[in-house]
Amino acid sequence: SYYGVVKNKIINMPGFIAVQKNIYFKGYRKLWQEKKQCIDYDEELIYVPSFRKCNFENPEFQTVLNFNRFGRLSGNDLEKISSDPGIAVLGDSEAMGWGVNNNQTFSSILERKIKKRVYNLGVSSYGTYRQLIRLKKSGLVKKIDTIVIQYHHNDLAENKIYENFLKNNESLKTFNTF
Repeated sequence: SYYGVVKNKIINMPGFIAVQKNIYFKGYRKLWQEKKQCIDYDEELIYVPSFRKCNFENPEFQTVLNFNRFGRLSGNDLEKISSDPGIAVLGDSEAMGWGVNNNQTFSSILERKIKKRVYNLGVSSYGTYRQLIRLKKSGLVKKIDTIVIQYHHNDLAENKIYENFLKNNESLKTFNTF
């Protein structure tokens, strides 16, 4: 069971989590990558964030996502490319900032704290291999000195698919991402 707070009283709510999951996963949850104004087709990555303004909402949030070729914008003053090496953040929806606005992603907060450019290349549902391809395609490899990879257990399935693909394609075993 689940205990919740209603009008400052703790109440026992049996089955509440099951009801939440049923509602959320059977019709109310929207996926960012299914919104045409939020993505563009990419031959290697399947989809990439579009440079158009993306309004993305679910029952628990309303956000605006903005991207450019260097990733999700942070809303900070450091958004221009500087000559100093920056940090690239790779990852899936958590790195991208699912459910938060541009200035609320952990990349944006890190950038403000350390006053160093942080490029948020996180994209919802990307496994590690697609994250590395995105970094390569961004043109940032020579402009960064640090890479942070956010990993979630739900990346494992895509990573295993790619691992099996490499095992079955001898010519790609020596493929160098960079």
